[in-house]
Amino acid sequence: MYLPESSFVRVINDRGGPNYTGGDQSWLEKPLSRKTSCGGIALLNMLCSLTGRTGPMEKGEYLDLYRSVFPMALSGFIPFARCFARRLKKLLALRGIGADIYSVISLTSSPAIAFAAITDSLARGLPAALQNWGGAEKPVRPYHWVTVLGVEGEKPESAVLLVSSWGSVYRYPLSSCWRGKASLVTVKLT
Repeated sequence: MYLPESSFVRVINDRGGPNYTGGDQSWLEKPLSRKTSCGGIALLNMLCSLTGRTGPMEKGEYLDLYRSVFPMALSGFIPFARCFARRLKKLLALRGIGADIYSVISLTSSPAIAFAAITDSLARGLPAALQNWGGAEKPVRPYHWVTVLGVEGEKPESAVLLVSSWGSVYRYPLSSCWRGKASLVTVKLT
C-alpha cells in the first residue's frame, strides 16, 4: 500500500538528476540544523502532503517553507513523538485544517499496532512519521525521523516501510526499528 505519488513532496534537483522525494536536512545552512533537523524535515514533508503543497517545487521554495515553519535560529529538532504531534496539530490549525494526531511508542505497543496505524493512515491517503531510536545505518540512524510513504507486506513481522529521508526513498523493515525503540505519528483530518 502506497500513498499516491501526487501526495509525495517533490523537490526539483537543481543539478539535473532525478527529483528529490521530500526534503534533505543536509540542505540547511547551519551545521547544527544539518545534524538535528530530521524531525523538522519529516514534519514539513507531512505538512506539505496534508495541505496539498507537494510540488514539484524548487529547492529554494522548499527551504523557504522550512524557514517559515522553523524561523530564525530554531532548528527542526523534535525529540519526541508528542512534540512532533503538538507542532503538527498547531501548524495545521494555523492553516484552518482540523486534525486528530496520534502517536504510538514501541515501548508500550506491538509492531501489529504500528502496522495497523501505518496502513490505516496510508489507506486514507495520508503519510506517517517514524522516529527510530536505535539502528545505525541510513536511512534510519539513531533518533532519526523519516516520512512513511508506503508499506509492503501483509504482516507486521515482514512489513517493509517505504520512507522518505535525505531527499530519497528507502525501504526499511518495520521489525528493524520496532523491536528496539521507535515512535510513530499518524494523522486523521477532521
